[in-house]
Amino acid sequence: MDENTTRTNCHEGGHAVAAIFQRVPFEYVTLDSTSQWAQLGHKLLVDWACDNATLDQIVNRSVVALAGPYAESVITRQAVDTSGPDRDAICRILQSYEPNHTARDSLWRYIQDKTVALVHAHWSFIVLTAEFLEQHRTLSRKWLVTELFKLSNDVGPIMDDYATYLC
Repeated sequence: MDENTTRTNCHEGGHAVAAIFQRVPFEYVTLDSTSQWAQLGHKLLVDWACDNATLDQIVNRSVVALAGPYAESVITRQAVDTSGPDRDAICRILQSYEPNHTARDSLWRYIQDKTVALVHAHWSFIVLTAEFLEQHRTLSRKWLVTELFKLSNDVGPIMDDYATYLC
């Protein structure tokens, strides 16, 4: 993979792996901008709306949105870039949480810390997902969970309950 492809694949892999481990449902992750699942470029098909969501659901969705840019920053060794669609998703998610300014700042720091921990803990799965994306371009959640589950004894933390990760 060339450098740009690696960045993109790890970015989308970060979103997908975070969604699996945060139990945020998604249908597909794709690199194919012409795919029936993609509207604008690379995409993880997630419903970002958090109407009537619990704080845990808001945090989990925010971690998924931030995991892509963070995984990309690990590859590029540059600052996390949350511009564009990722920023829009995070803003949409956090709009449903409106405490005072101090509480929002604390929540944002918590989300960042949780994202960093998740990406580092599951880096091997993110890299595998990036490689799968290079081969297949579009991955369904079920296919990806199945493949990662098969490999979980060899890489990273063990996924002990397959059905739990299918959402």
